[in-house]
Amino acid sequence: MPNNKYYNESIGFYIEKPDNWDFLPTPWVANIKNKTALSNDEISHLMQQANIPFVYIQKPSTRTDIAYPTVQATCRHMANPTAAQRAQMERLQIQLLQNSFKDFDLLLSSNSESVSGHPANYYKAAFSVQNEHGTTFNCISEAWTVFSDNITYSIGLSGSAANRTDYENDINLIFKSIKIV
Repeated sequence: MPNNKYYNESIGFYIEKPDNWDFLPTPWVANIKNKTALSNDEISHLMQQANIPFVYIQKPSTRTDIAYPTVQATCRHMANPTAAQRAQMERLQIQLLQNSFKDFDLLLSSNSESVSGHPANYYKAAFSVQNEHGTTFNCISEAWTVFSDNITYSIGLSGSAANRTDYENDINLIFKSIKIV
């Protein structure tokens, strides 16, 4: 199973994927992000300029009526925030998402989670995106902002709301495999 593991020693991040999921090269990810038309031009521009994930995993499908399930992670240097700062960051992240997606529905949020033993903010939300052809996909997303040794990781797990049960077990296994060392 060595091809199903990703480890980046320089940032201390490890993740595993199921056999039926693919790691995608970062140039492909940039192309995918550029083809996604979000709710407004401002957020679409931000997405094009956003950090390209250092790891991007996707479950391939022959279906064209769903958003493919994906897992992606980015990171940046940032001093470890206090609990109060994490709570403020959680509010700001949610506000940005509410402003970015006209149909954003926050299902759950917390600023007292833990990922691989590190403090984390979490949210679960429903929203929609459009592809370059104007097809709308209703999505469910879970995201963690993990604070560790002056590196902040953003980990997102997303997919179509229509077939969530088809990939939910895989998403849970992938999340459980994450190690930040």
